[in-house]
Amino acid sequence: ISEIRNTLARHVGEVIAHNDQFGVLLSVELEALKGTVSIKDVDDRRAILVDEVSLFIENHAKLSEKFDNASKYLTMIESDNQQFSDELDRVRLWSLTDELTTLSNRRAFMQRLEDEVGRVGRYGYPITLMLMDLDKFKDIDEKYGHVGGDAVLKSYAEEVLTIFRHHDMIANYGGEICAVILPNLCDKSAHSVLLQ
Repeated sequence: ISEIRNTLARHVGEVIAHNDQFGVLLSVELEALKGTVSIKDVDDRRAILVDEVSLFIENHAKLSEKFDNASKYLTMIESDNQQFSDELDRVRLWSLTDELTTLSNRRAFMQRLEDEVGRVGRYGYPITLMLMDLDKFKDIDEKYGHVGGDAVLKSYAEEVLTIFRHHDMIANYGGEICAVILPNLCDKSAHSVLLQ
């Protein structure tokens, strides 16, 4: 990208320089034409102008080709950049998601908690935090193995999502423990949510 930027800057500089030179040439030739008295002088000036305009057109065509090539490279870079950006978004999402349950993970929970605590400090809104632990999960794991335990955790994660509001945050805090952030909800209201 840096190389293309430098190349484009160089091409733009060339265009400016060519235009300046052509402008100077036109001014000089205009003054010369004003002072011509004979047909031969006019023909000489015309020949100079034809040569210079032809050279200008040739240089313009070369620069247009360079700009077209640079534009193609920029289009390719833009496409690659979009793919890279999409991939970064996917990686970021996975870095904040528990792979097994697809709930948010502890890192995402801690980030959101920090944001919510900041809001509580600024606006004084209530916030409730919960930790939920599956009773006797170790017994399930021992009896049915990790595959059975994983199935229970996945099912539990799907079920727990239906209890809370869309702006509450439910995260797998570790193993069979879920952590929940309930913004703008006092502890009495949160308790009634759990009794559903």
